[in-house]
Amino acid sequence: MKKILYIHHAGNIGGAGVSAYNTINLLSTKYNVVVLCPSSPRDFSDFLKSKQINVRTYDIPIVSVYYISGGVPIYSPVFVKGIVNIFRYRKSWEAIVKDEAPDLVVVNSKILSWFSLVTENLKVKSVCFVRETRKYSFLNIWNSIHKYLLNKFTKVIFISNYDEKCEGLEKNKATVVPNFLDLSEYVLEYSKKDLLNKFNLPHYGFNILFVGGMAKIKGVDVAINSLKYLTNYNVNLLIVGADKFSYRAENSILDKLYNLIKKRYENRIIKSINKNSLKKSIFFLGVQENMAGVYALADVLIFPANYPHQARPAFEAGALRKTVIMPDFENTEEYVKNNTNGLTFKRRNSRSLAEKIAYLIDNPEVRTKLGDNNYENTVRNHVREVSERKIHEIIKEII
Repeated sequence: MKKILYIHHAGNIGGAGVSAYNTINLLSTKYNVVVLCPSSPRDFSDFLKSKQINVRTYDIPIVSVYYISGGVPIYSPVFVKGIVNIFRYRKSWEAIVKDEAPDLVVVNSKILSWFSLVTENLKVKSVCFVRETRKYSFLNIWNSIHKYLLNKFTKVIFISNYDEKCEGLEKNKATVVPNFLDLSEYVLEYSKKDLLNKFNLPHYGFNILFVGGMAKIKGVDVAINSLKYLTNYNVNLLIVGADKFSYRAENSILDKLYNLIKKRYENRIIKSINKNSLKKSIFFLGVQENMAGVYALADVLIFPANYPHQARPAFEAGALRKTVIMPDFENTEEYVKNNTNGLTFKRRNSRSLAEKIAYLIDNPEVRTKLGDNNYENTVRNHVREVSERKIHEIIKEII
């Protein structure tokens, strides 16, 4: 059985982690898959171990270059440190890959595009999944660097047609395989009443689901501020994910500046909540491993990202016939088509978002129709059976 070394950059479980697990699980049916991921935090490695996945953790940094939509700016210490660490740890990673002796190396993210330098030097075949959307760049320098590095992989798998087209890689280098899910994992085990009791939620009102925790990129400020335009309705905003803002250790002036800016952002949200008496309408559900029950609670899913961001929750919600409201970024319009399987609103505009929510409250038949269409979209484009065949064909061609 041929060996695949699968490298993931994060220790927590997010959308990329879920997508990684689905892909790893799929590949494990035909190949010996060994996963490398960070030793800290342990969430992702522990999760994989619970699924009987062969996982090994590492303490040296798996360097990430965050030049993606919503990523850190190039003057950020995180970005600069990433560039420096490529030169610092490249030889260490070459030694790890050489020791593992895989037939194929797979990296789970575009932010690991530099890893093509490692596989090229070792003459090991490689695949990169591009799960992020492209960052606009006036000078296009860093996008050009990413393109140069991506072209060094044996194959690059995009999850969206938009990004595959924008990247413009060499002929036959790129292909598109949408993110996917296993419908069997979206079967409800409890009634809605039981779920409301489980999360200590009111048994009345219109439930607006926001999946993204207290993350600026996901648009938590837009989500919360939309409530002040919905005072004529009985609504509950359910926030899934981290319920607190995370801050950096202040090891430099730039770290302190980053924390100061983030604190101002947090304070603006707190001020809005207090000023508009919104606290009674906001419920934090924390990080959830099983999302089926969470989606079942929702009357609508909102994904009000402040920057273009791949929206896995859009088709996950579709698995339970829920409609979704998304910002009008062209990067993500292939996921949600306005008035077809969801609605779009003016980006970063909480009033526009509120208007779309109100429309769905006032027109339940439209909400049902859009939800049914979103289910059809999920089944047509985002189920395991569709992507499994494509991925196995790609890997078979390579090794």
